[in-house]
Amino acid sequence: LSVESVGAVYTSPLLRARQTAEPISSSLGIELTVDNDLSELNLGQNHYVPVEELGPDAAEVLRQIRAPVAGGGANPLVTAFRHRAISAIDRIGRDNPNTTALAVCHIGVVNAVVTAILGISELVAFELDYTSVTRIHISEVGMRSVRSVNEALHLRCLDFGRASTVDPLSTLPNRQETQPEDR
Repeated sequence: LSVESVGAVYTSPLLRARQTAEPISSSLGIELTVDNDLSELNLGQNHYVPVEELGPDAAEVLRQIRAPVAGGGANPLVTAFRHRAISAIDRIGRDNPNTTALAVCHIGVVNAVVTAILGISELVAFELDYTSVTRIHISEVGMRSVRSVNEALHLRCLDFGRASTVDPLSTLPNRQETQPEDR
């Protein structure tokens, strides 16, 4: 991100996102904006719990978030979550025209936004790495397009005990943008 011209940094209020966003905003000299709408999906837990830490509840949570959002098969909380995530990204785009804004958030939020833009009915379609970068372009007239998903080159020098080998674009029917851009 050091080569990007960043004009704003937003974060989820949840601790993991704030811990990632704070050093970024500090190094850029930009005030950090906390946006509640960037919070992760919560299906009734008292606090955020990563799926890999859910234990016996993981199967039910995964079933609920994998149900297609289109066609009425999804949990209403999942449908509302996707709407909230898209609304947050649209608002950040409107509030920051002609500049790059960072939104430090969660895997569910990124999946909700990307799948909505690409017209994928499932909420979760991509395996994403923690701290990866996904680029969404919002044109001057509000048209959205996905520029990249799960950029993780900056993580190659770190050893997390696993390597990501998933090509997130391999699950898409075609790689074309779903909405035209105005520039």
